[in-house]
Amino acid sequence: MAKRPNIIIFNPDEMRADVMGHLGNPCGATPFLDQFAAEEGVSFRNAFCQNPVCVPSRCSFTTGLYPHVNGHRTMSYLLRENETSIFEELKNAGYYVWMNARNDLVAGQVPGLVERHASEIYYGGEAVHQFVPLTPQFRPGEPGYYAMYGGKLGDDGSGQSMSADDEDLAAAVRMIKNKPADQPLCLFLGLLYPHAPYQVEEPYYSAIDRKKLPRRVRAEECEGRPLIEEKIRENQALQGFSEEQWDDLRATYLGMCMKVDHSFKVLCDALREAGYRMGFVGKWHMGDSLKPRAGFDEWTVLLGGGCAYKHPDVCIDGVPQYLNEYVTDFFTDRAVQFIDRHPEEPFSLHLHYTAPHTPWGHEQHREDILRLYDDCPFACHPFQPLHPDQVATCEVGDTEERRRYLLKGYYSAITAVDEGVGRVFDALRRNGLAENTVVVFSGDNGMNLG
Repeated sequence: MAKRPNIIIFNPDEMRADVMGHLGNPCGATPFLDQFAAEEGVSFRNAFCQNPVCVPSRCSFTTGLYPHVNGHRTMSYLLRENETSIFEELKNAGYYVWMNARNDLVAGQVPGLVERHASEIYYGGEAVHQFVPLTPQFRPGEPGYYAMYGGKLGDDGSGQSMSADDEDLAAAVRMIKNKPADQPLCLFLGLLYPHAPYQVEEPYYSAIDRKKLPRRVRAEECEGRPLIEEKIRENQALQGFSEEQWDDLRATYLGMCMKVDHSFKVLCDALREAGYRMGFVGKWHMGDSLKPRAGFDEWTVLLGGGCAYKHPDVCIDGVPQYLNEYVTDFFTDRAVQFIDRHPEEPFSLHLHYTAPHTPWGHEQHREDILRLYDDCPFACHPFQPLHPDQVATCEVGDTEERRRYLLKGYYSAITAVDEGVGRVFDALRRNGLAENTVVVFSGDNGMNLG
């Protein structure tokens, strides 16, 4: 049976979608999440929270039911004894389910309930040194007390301070690197950040430019809103909070989200170190090729979108090089070497040939392959006059003789790809990987050849 995937659920607390840069926040300092959404994941712009309170929301997304179905209306109503969850289902299916204590889901007071939903819960409490507040704190009764603003945090003098989230993250990384060898892993890491109190250490506290914050919506602009919003504003008594104070609070919250972004990167890095090896070989053409993209352990790419076949300019792990090799064979060599280096590890290898893109001149291609097409009539490509609207992005041949010359180069490039794919399959078979590897062969677009 094919190996079952590990499952990681990374769950910050009270993190709004609009704090991330790729969803439009000009001050969003979430570079890893933004890149992850663009290159490796999917970001759902139109996803909606089932309930604005943590327990009902978590009971909903872990059971697949609306919060009201089983009466999860407030923080007091955790999972009931007769309810299952995705964690219990996975545990019963053979997964090792790890979660930290910040799950706001299972009542520990009910004997045996925690054990039904998790194989292991990490309770923390091992960190000796905690961050301390450096910003003067509001006292009960003072204006601003209910802003729950803590401001800047600092080390306690030990040089070893850490938050509860830091402790839980370190435990999750240890679990990933030491997971059971005979079970797939489901890991749920529930962070406290960016939940109130709004406080964070450097470099996150000062990372957000207060001057670039979007304009804040004022209370007087909220007419016609639900009465509960008005009453919350009255009870918080923040009418005397200055705009500068609001900006500091909002920037601190975004700084906390920036730390969440970094924590997610740490977790993903641990997964890569413990699991899949990621390789990219070939045409990138989606931005700067000189900079190896996050997530890839090995990076061999064209410097641009195309190249000469026999003298390609490439970038290998950030170093540009000019080669005296046939580019299709070079990329195949790198792909085969990657497979041979990682026969015992799961891997994801992206092999993106530039072939059969132009140029098609015979000086660009291997003579042994060109000779295969010496007598080919290319009957599937009848010569016809060029269409008047033909876009001149490349030469397609304005005479039958020229068209046949170019087709010979085009098909030679395709044959080199076919040979390369065959060598990749040979490498998979040689390493005993052919039966446990999913191979997708695809192209980005075709050429109309006139």
